[in-house]
Amino acid sequence: MADVSAIREKIGTVVDPELGVSIEELGMLGFVEIIGDELRVELKLTTAKCPLQKELRGSISRIVGSLETELEIKFTTNVMDADEKRRAMDIARKSVNERARRPHSISPRTRIIAVASGKGGVGKSTITSLLALSLAKDGYKVGVLDADIWGFSISKLLGFEESVEATGTKESWAISPAIRDYGSGSIAAISMGMLASNREAVMWRGLILNRAFQHFVEDVRWGDLDYLLIDMPPGTGDIQMGLSRLLPDTKLLLVTTPNENASNVAARMLDMARREMLEVIGYVLNMAYFECLHGDTYKIFGDYRDEFPAQLKLLGEVPLVANSKMNEYPLSISETNAKDIDAIVKLARRLSTETLPPIVDLSCTARLEEIEAQLFMQG
Repeated sequence: MADVSAIREKIGTVVDPELGVSIEELGMLGFVEIIGDELRVELKLTTAKCPLQKELRGSISRIVGSLETELEIKFTTNVMDADEKRRAMDIARKSVNERARRPHSISPRTRIIAVASGKGGVGKSTITSLLALSLAKDGYKVGVLDADIWGFSISKLLGFEESVEATGTKESWAISPAIRDYGSGSIAAISMGMLASNREAVMWRGLILNRAFQHFVEDVRWGDLDYLLIDMPPGTGDIQMGLSRLLPDTKLLLVTTPNENASNVAARMLDMARREMLEVIGYVLNMAYFECLHGDTYKIFGDYRDEFPAQLKLLGEVPLVANSKMNEYPLSISETNAKDIDAIVKLARRLSTETLPPIVDLSCTARLEEIEAQLFMQG
């Protein structure tokens, strides 16, 4: 029997992507009940034509899908009354004021995706870099934060050879990321590779590593990005645990391989995400199979995807191919990609059109003004 209170607690953590407040706190989550094999969820919106209704439903559906339940979700939508709107407005104003003083320059409309893995050597950094290139080629402003402080590689993969420096006074300083136009978009990147030699070992303990990650979040002038991709270090250590505190709106994209141990690794990553209250949008199966020059395919690592947690959604499969360009640096996207890079291009377009499209709806201020106008008309 599913625990409806536990399900409500999980659903209630969904954050309004512009106001940065949970739907439970805003009063947008009405009844949550189980009737038969249905999970019925009421959304109470500030306006019947709320521009974020589809996105909120999607976030709730993904959370319910990550739970071990076979319930089918059914939404009911209602509009808040005047008192509920006033209460939501008070909370929203407070949130907007706090965000104006937030300790980082990342725009509230930026989609933050942490590309994570339970172990090293699965191609996480390569996939992060190619996702950034694909999104930029399609016209988006993309940031790439290399949070793998020990094993940094983003600067080499993307071809950012320049160093970055802090500017400003001792009391108020900031770092400008390296920025490059790509396609019809752009990529802004920061990595230890821009601060240290590629052959110099970074020998820092956990707390210092987490502090370095915090600097990359808080002290870099990221500006108004469509997407910020974070190349996470492997495992479930200090940086992973600090992520939810620094950037609670982050979505996790897991990268894994099809070998026998990968299902256990994926399950551990899913457990970490639950404990840290981070939403997992799905996983990418890298090295899913090998394709030789003759077109024959071989599952050289086996095929254990049926053993992966049922809550994890498979978003894409990336093969190994004989004519791969993934070992040619810097990486690039062309009109004639091999199947491995083409699979990541398709993944990027799936993310930007279905899973996490850019936030282009009404701004927080515009939404608040719209609600105020409604309340004024109601007296």
